[in-house]
Amino acid sequence: MPGLRNTEKTIINQLFDQEMFTSTPADHETAAAKNAREAYKRPETQRRINYFLRDLIGTTPLNFQDDLLLLTGPGRLSQFEVQVLLATLKAVVNSLEMQDVTGDGVVDCLAIVTTVQSQLPEHTAREVRKCIDDLFVTRFPLFVPDRPEMDAGEAETEIEEYWDVSPDFLAEAQNLVLFLQAQEEPAPVTASQRVNLFLLKHTYLAAAAQPELWQTLLANKIQIEAQWRQLDRFYLEIGDDYALLLDASRTPLRSRPYFIAAKVAQTLGQGLPDAALNGRIRSIGKQLYPHAEVAAILVRQALTENAFAYQRDDFWLATPLAGRLKLVLDEQEDFDD
Repeated sequence: MPGLRNTEKTIINQLFDQEMFTSTPADHETAAAKNAREAYKRPETQRRINYFLRDLIGTTPLNFQDDLLLLTGPGRLSQFEVQVLLATLKAVVNSLEMQDVTGDGVVDCLAIVTTVQSQLPEHTAREVRKCIDDLFVTRFPLFVPDRPEMDAGEAETEIEEYWDVSPDFLAEAQNLVLFLQAQEEPAPVTASQRVNLFLLKHTYLAAAAQPELWQTLLANKIQIEAQWRQLDRFYLEIGDDYALLLDASRTPLRSRPYFIAAKVAQTLGQGLPDAALNGRIRSIGKQLYPHAEVAAILVRQALTENAFAYQRDDFWLATPLAGRLKLVLDEQEDFDD
């Protein structure tokens, strides 16, 4: 197949970043996004995208009314997330606001959370609300928080919160349900596709930690490198005992967990036992941010999500990427959380 067109790269990259590609124009849409949306209406574009993704990772996006969903590797959901997702979909679809043809697509947060939590009594409303926010606001951009503006005299009153529901909600809800149904029988993948799925999820592949994947990578090095290169975004670096999928579009984060994780990785030496990692995180966190508390779980996530370190046999080891970072921190600078 000839090389990917720019519109096809835009669609595939958005699927990797947001796990969704919708047919509805976004506010302040870029020319590239508009061209990609128009291009996807053509069957040829759909065929080429499906061919590329099937070759790369062994799967294609679910398509319902030209709204796409691609959950692979990091897209897997926990049992609690699945329960909240399905209950939220049902609550929103059955809400009075969505049933009313004259409605404006705005639902009451408290009403939705209460309905979902009633089906999951073993979890608190706070846990349910956080999961809904994580899924539908942060991960899948189907809800936009809407807090009414207050007058000065209303500062002490309780504020009602709402979610603006995306016009693509019903189509993507159908895609999500189809995905969950298909999870029971995942499509078989080849050895090379397993390597690509691992790199897409973890970024870093260590020969010692994943020997089978490493041997497959070495045996198919040229093909795998060429596959990723087609997107003009990912570049596969292969060392003597590691592979690193570099993302040219990724900008460094400006968050406390990110900086702490980078510094922790640089102190791992020949390896640190997992049982000692939280202590190292707290120690370095206090050095960098003496007046702030940063949850160890967030730093642990930053270690793997940014390919600073990986775990092997209950030990944490740094990747080559960690050693390339030069941290210059100004204590007076206000980094975003």
